[in-house]
Amino acid sequence: MHLKELEYFRKLKIKIARISNKIELIKDTKVGIVSDSVKGSSKKLPYQERVVTVTGLNQSDNYIIKRLKNERLQINKIIKSLEPMINDLIASIDDLNIVHIIITRYIDGYSWEETAKRVYGYAGEDAPRKAIQRFFNKTE
Repeated sequence: MHLKELEYFRKLKIKIARISNKIELIKDTKVGIVSDSVKGSSKKLPYQERVVTVTGLNQSDNYIIKRLKNERLQINKIIKSLEPMINDLIASIDDLNIVHIIITRYIDGYSWEETAKRVYGYAGEDAPRKAIQRFFNKTE
């Protein structure tokens, strides 16, 4: 596995999060909600007419949500196919700092600054980035 593949994996995970946020945003906004009322009666006597209000998302929002869920599903399939290679890479590395950087940055999705805080205890983003670059330059 190369550094480009790890970056690709990270970007896919970010895209999944964005798609999920977009789906929730569409569901949460009241703009796409439509409602109507229908008349009906009970199945048994007395057959008294009553009005029932029906609400739901409009068709275009339903279509957008369905398309986004399909896209998310496809991306998840790609992520699942990359996970065994990443696990093999992690298992083959002896340097625990490099393993911690890979997990924190590429799997958990943290920024370089947050990765530095978690791995080294300080917020210098250059240290973990250069450590990863040196590691992959040696192995490639």
